Amino acid sequence: MKKITQIFLFFFIPVSLLFSQGPSEMVDVKSRTIKIEAGQKLDMLTAILKPGAAEKRNVYFSKVFPLANQHGFKLDISFIPIGVPVRGNYQPDFISFMSWPSHENHKAFKKEVKQMKDYSMTEARRDIWSVFNLTHYNNLEENLEFTVYEDKIYVFTAYWIEDMDQFIKAKQRGKKVMERFKGKLVSLLGQSTSPDGYFYQPDMVSVTEWDSVEVFQEFLKHRDNENGDAGSINVNQWMTRANFGN
Repeated sequence: MKKITQIFLFFFIPVSLLFSQGPSEMVDVKSRTIKIEAGQKLDMLTAILKPGAAEKRNVYFSKVFPLANQHGFKLDISFIPIGVPVRGNYQPDFISFMSWPSHENHKAFKKEVKQMKDYSMTEARRDIWSVFNLTHYNNLEENLEFTVYEDKIYVFTAYWIEDMDQFIKAKQRGKKVMERFKGKLVSLLGQSTSPDGYFYQPDMVSVTEWDSVEVFQEFLKHRDNENGDAGSINVNQWMTRANFGN
């Protein structure tokens, strides 16, 4: 993961430096800084709630979250997709970043939650969500820190890659177009794992920041859409806004 991140950032660091100031001229813009330290465990969750399951979901939260919190669980930030997917046909209700102090803390939580006599977390998830895709990044090798703003758009892109060299070259070619439209890479995640029954394991996930939906859509018109994702065999992409209500 570290090697992939270093290679990818080699091409995108100029964008990040050029547009890292954020909305400094804006007044009363909500923001949140996400800090997950090396050695901690990061989970990315994308899910779809079943119709009429909101009450069951609230019961799930009341049963599972207190126990998870005892083991250091933290819901860092959630993002809500806007409109239809940009790439692919999978549209989750939300994308959440959640962290644990370590992989060991998460294992201890799973062991304890299985011992609950009056509630099954696994069965509840199946009953509440029609899709529950969980991606683990165990014991991060590097610190992950970025800030999100309520007036910005965040584009999540999940890549399944078959040729890393072609992929890197394609992103290098697209760098100038991204700079032109003031796109900013705010987060990059590499190799991951998924537990049985919750499989969603892209080779790379990027989060980019844009001034508006219109700016990102204009960027799409000018990028090389035929070759822009060369080297990848599947892509999911969504425009989102950060949710400050969680």
